[in-house]
Amino acid sequence: MAQFNYLGSLQEKLKRYIYSDFTLDRVRKTFGLTISDKIDIFASVHEVECPTLLAEVLRENVPLALASNTKKSRSEMIIAPILIAVRKYLNNQISLFSDIDFTVDSAQGLNGNCDFIISRLPELLILNTPVVTIVEAQKENLNAGRGKQTLDLENDPSPDLAIEIDITSSSVNKLGIYSALGVTELWRYDGQNLKFYQLIEGQYVECKFSIAFPIVLISEISRFIEQSKSMGKITLLKSFHAWVRKKIN
Repeated sequence: MAQFNYLGSLQEKLKRYIYSDFTLDRVRKTFGLTISDKIDIFASVHEVECPTLLAEVLRENVPLALASNTKKSRSEMIIAPILIAVRKYLNNQISLFSDIDFTVDSAQGLNGNCDFIISRLPELLILNTPVVTIVEAQKENLNAGRGKQTLDLENDPSPDLAIEIDITSSSVNKLGIYSALGVTELWRYDGQNLKFYQLIEGQYVECKFSIAFPIVLISEISRFIEQSKSMGKITLLKSFHAWVRKKIN
């Protein structure tokens, strides 16, 4: 009986909400928050040159992290090195905490562990005055989305990008469907021209750059499309890979 009571008590504890139980919609409704999806939120922040050491680490780590595509690998191989470099850039005047308990108010579900917390004090042993918490979205899983033929509107997030190749049929009439689904970006190729569209106030507006891939210009992708008509596949892929490396380095 004692063991049964213990297990029952444990089950009740596990039923309590924790940070990872929250959805964006539940956070908005529970705490009366306003969701801002402003594009280029850091546009006014000046760029900082990436340290040579960090660039080398990411060059080795990113392919490994994306290949295994787990939350743990992304946190350890990509996010952690970047945050350590940020701390060094700020002369170690901030502190970093990883996967520690950050209970604020259990009654409201504000308890559990955060992937990373940045505190504006340099003290490393005790968390004081956190200013930023970084939590990776549980559904940010590329493998989980591969091979899907249908979109579950109850559980799946809206796609960030849709790509239509309209050589035999036009997707113009589909824009309303994409808009209703909340697809923020659309690429459309009609066999001759490639166009980028962004969803702004419920309407798709043609643009020259990508939201999902800010470093990508429509002119650059169009150039590779044209080259694909006369260039061998292997040569084209090598050229594309070299272009990507140049962009991210």
